[in-house]
Amino acid sequence: MGQNVMVATVGDFLRLVEPARVKARVGALERRLESIRVDSRAVEPDDLFVALAGAKSDGHLYIEDALARGAAGCLVSASYQRDRRDAVSDLADRYGCAFIAVDAVLPALQGAAERYLERLGHVVRVGITGSNGKTTTKELIAEILSVYGPTYRSAGNLNSDIGVPLAVFGLRAEHRYAVMEMGMNRPGEIAELAWIVRPDIAAITNIAAAHTEFVGDTFGVAREKRAIFSHFDGSQVALVPEDEPFRAFLTEGVRGRIAFFGPSSTSGFEGWADRGAEGLEIRWREHAVKVALPGEHNLANVLCAISVAEQLEVPAEAVLEGLRRARALFGRSELVRGKVTVYRDCYNANPASVSAAVRTSDRISAKRRIYVIGEMKELGEESEGEHRRVAELLLGSRADAVYLVGEAFRGVFEALSSDLRAPSMSGGSSRGPTVKWAATAEEIASELASATSPGDLILLKGSRSVALESLVSVLPVEEKADGV
Repeated sequence: MGQNVMVATVGDFLRLVEPARVKARVGALERRLESIRVDSRAVEPDDLFVALAGAKSDGHLYIEDALARGAAGCLVSASYQRDRRDAVSDLADRYGCAFIAVDAVLPALQGAAERYLERLGHVVRVGITGSNGKTTTKELIAEILSVYGPTYRSAGNLNSDIGVPLAVFGLRAEHRYAVMEMGMNRPGEIAELAWIVRPDIAAITNIAAAHTEFVGDTFGVAREKRAIFSHFDGSQVALVPEDEPFRAFLTEGVRGRIAFFGPSSTSGFEGWADRGAEGLEIRWREHAVKVALPGEHNLANVLCAISVAEQLEVPAEAVLEGLRRARALFGRSELVRGKVTVYRDCYNANPASVSAAVRTSDRISAKRRIYVIGEMKELGEESEGEHRRVAELLLGSRADAVYLVGEAFRGVFEALSSDLRAPSMSGGSSRGPTVKWAATAEEIASELASATSPGDLILLKGSRSVALESLVSVLPVEEKADGV
């Protein structure tokens, strides 16, 4: 075995990790690791490449690609190292890199992340989960806290059993706060993430039908989401919506202090106004602050963020400034403007978030409204009924035209055909919107482009895999989204 190849237990790997910067020392080789990557295409010099084996691809197939890009080391499975002992030693020597072999790669990565956070004991950790709004709420909280002190937030969609550990390694000793998003698409995932993060304050934004394919029903969603409190020891704070139907279930047996957020529970909240496409105006502690987030559904996200700040005793000035600065990420309640306005909210979708997007679009001033709704994934046995309910909601909306996109909407469209007008994109009718179905976004691109006219509002809402964001390129807008 080469001197730069180490067969390690998880504990051995943990000892290679330090908060200032990840460090690997194997045999005679010591390399500073700038970042940790699971995608060989994203590797940069002095990164650690983690060779994860998944259902669709095995990272071990891309080890040499990662090394050619400058990886300082590779975390691999012990079985891979045993089967390719000579080849691994040759790569280690040829590229001057470290190989660390562990029995199970993902648990090793997760365990290292947990230990990394443990060594940063001064950092206050905020954990966010929920069916809808968790990314927006994370951004709101992070903006507020960043006004008050050095704050780290998990980036983009790093909210899974792989994403959270990767996000953790971006945290540094100089940070005072860490705001981490936690998602799930299988039973037990939130509990695993809570074990890694050990949040001091954990908030559930809401419970809705999302990922029910994996957990059975909405009660299953609630059961999984409340696991964010599962590693409390009595000193932490659990935040739950005041009007959540599962409120009692979510807070039952929680070891820690329970608090609620909402119009009646968030301290200092005095009211709000809907400013349509411009967002919300919030009155809080005798101040009025404009928040660039359209739609009543975002009020709960704002109040959750304020409540977290209150629990951390953040000064009111920092709260107000953070709310002013807040901006959503790509595909989450963005307004892209030009001759038409595109409400791009297509990063993900479930019945509750589609309903919220439609209600918001109904209130935005526009000459005409065209709603492009992509199918909702991971609903299991509830899929047909939920897609039908969404279609019925659209029939009663203020839309002039509706496109239903994806196979899950095909049967719904056919079943409701007697209630729908002839599929023409011109004209108007008191009977409701024109409705058409297409299998993919690509199929409607040219028609949508020719059907729009100045002053129109186009809503793009659907699960990420439907790729509705591709339609923006055919519309007369500038690709510069308003921060909402």
